[in-house]
Amino acid sequence: MGSRTSPSGQCKAKDRRPHRKPGSLRAREELGRARLSPNFFFRDFLYSEIADFYGVANIPDDPDAAIAAGRRLCEALLEPLQAGSRSFCSDFPDT
Repeated sequence: MGSRTSPSGQCKAKDRRPHRKPGSLRAREELGRARLSPNFFFRDFLYSEIADFYGVANIPDDPDAAIAAGRRLCEALLEPLQAGSRSFCSDFPDT
């Protein structure tokens, strides 16, 4: 089951447990399910075609620091951009 947010979009306390660098596929899946904001999960930032090409695991050494930085990025930049793009797109009639 994925992480949930409150109506205000804040992550619930359940997501605040410490994360260790995942050593198994299941642990990577769980890390990827960390919700950064109402519209973004940590998994949205884990895949890299370049890392995949070179066989490098794109997993942070300090998942808690990466999740905290991701939450700040989403709050300060990505969520406002996404909200703005919805209003921008709604200005055009459907074709």
